[in-house]
Amino acid sequence: MKFILGTAQLNQKYGINNKTKVTIKNSFKIIRYAHRNKIKEIDTAPGYADSQKIIGKIKNKFLICSKINGLLKIKKDDLEAHIAKQIHSILNELSLNRLNGVYFHEPEIFKNKSKSLFAYKILDEFRKQKLIKKIGVSIYEPKILNNIFKIFKPDMVQFPLNVFDQRIIDEGWLDYFFKNNIETQARSIFLQGLLLMKLKDLPKRFKKWKKNFSNFHSYCEKNESTPYEVSLNFIRKYKVNKTIIGIENIDQLRMLTNYKVKSISNPKHLKINDPNLIDPRLW
Repeated sequence: MKFILGTAQLNQKYGINNKTKVTIKNSFKIIRYAHRNKIKEIDTAPGYADSQKIIGKIKNKFLICSKINGLLKIKKDDLEAHIAKQIHSILNELSLNRLNGVYFHEPEIFKNKSKSLFAYKILDEFRKQKLIKKIGVSIYEPKILNNIFKIFKPDMVQFPLNVFDQRIIDEGWLDYFFKNNIETQARSIFLQGLLLMKLKDLPKRFKKWKKNFSNFHSYCEKNESTPYEVSLNFIRKYKVNKTIIGIENIDQLRMLTNYKVKSISNPKHLKINDPNLIDPRLW
């Protein structure tokens, strides 16, 4: 399994189970430790606090992907200037001459065919100039993919995938990506840390799904595995190309690089299609 270091948590609190802020000093330690342990890719974005500036000061060579955003509010006539400004700002902050890839961070733009096609052509021009290598999309729900593929075929797709959120599998998209040689990147594999919390520690807003969480923990016990191991092995079972992991400290990185691969039964019965639980935007 290949991992990508997610950086949304660097120098800020991110995720419902994150109690402390990752300091700049610890951010440097995490990034350097990741590089020493064969994690060679980083996922970042302009909206992730100071993550891009922090990464830009690291001398280790990573493959770095970032995201463009703010397109929904921009008029079509202003897209080219907006995207150009973001790309050059990202490259400057990261101290790079070229990005490994850029994602559309607001997939809703693809509901507007004309505007999204124009935005894609702008990014493709940057690719021709060799300022970016790949163009991808970061989605929250699979249904937007129908709109996206009417505009272009992404080089890579980021999507949520965990034992509760199995929509990308059930709707056939994961198989489609494999067959069409599209790089798959799973994120939110711990549901922003919820799956790793003890039942008694669940925030009140999630108590209505206590039975679902209880079933998950029972499944872990039956398979003699921790929630951490089950979550990772679930992703591995579906042979996703890469998995994006957010790290708060070195100990978590050690767990990640030393986790045991286990053969476990398929947890299809654990899936939940309630967006109020599986979509963090609604929390």
